[in-house]
Amino acid sequence: MLTRYRIITKKDDQTNSWEALGFVYERELDSGNVYAFPVIGVGDQKVYWRDWNAIDKKADEYGIFGPPLEEYHKVFADHTDRYRLSEEIYTIKGDSYQEIRAKLYQRYVLDPMREREEAEHHVLTYEVVAEKPLAAARAIREKKGDEPCPSG
Repeated sequence: MLTRYRIITKKDDQTNSWEALGFVYERELDSGNVYAFPVIGVGDQKVYWRDWNAIDKKADEYGIFGPPLEEYHKVFADHTDRYRLSEEIYTIKGDSYQEIRAKLYQRYVLDPMREREEAEHHVLTYEVVAEKPLAAARAIREKKGDEPCPSG
């Protein structure tokens, strides 16, 4: 089985570089209709979910099957300052849509998330007894190697 896809990228606010965030891939439904499915990392901290909800609503404006893959960049039109869809359309082979989705998810969601996490500074977490009765404990995050922050 062969299917087509495009890569979703997001602008990193700190470095101003564009990073892979996910993908949009085509899948033929039982009805014979072809649907373009967008996929991003659910737990990814780089995603502005309010923007993503607006992008999803824009795709819904194209009807039940959304826009075709060739026109899918139009759903990002109001968010081009943060999100882009690759101009190139790629192909990928797999025995099933499940395998294809897993391959793409690993390549464009999990691997970039892992690379970002590895590039970030390591932090130490300390638990400190809270002085206020409403909180049982307070976590203080510091860059590795820094002196612990005084409580209070």
